[in-house]
Amino acid sequence: VYEDDEEWFHSIFANSVKEDAIRNQYEFFVQRMGGPPLYSERK
Repeated sequence: VYEDDEEWFHSIFANSVKEDAIRNQYEFFVQRMGGPPLYSERK
């Protein structure tokens, strides 16, 4: 997402912090694959 060349695509994530996006994705996939509900507990 952050290395994409398309400006319209960047604008979708303009208010996102890269580190927060990485954490959200990590916790979401851990939970989705049967791990602890880290994402749900934080959101």
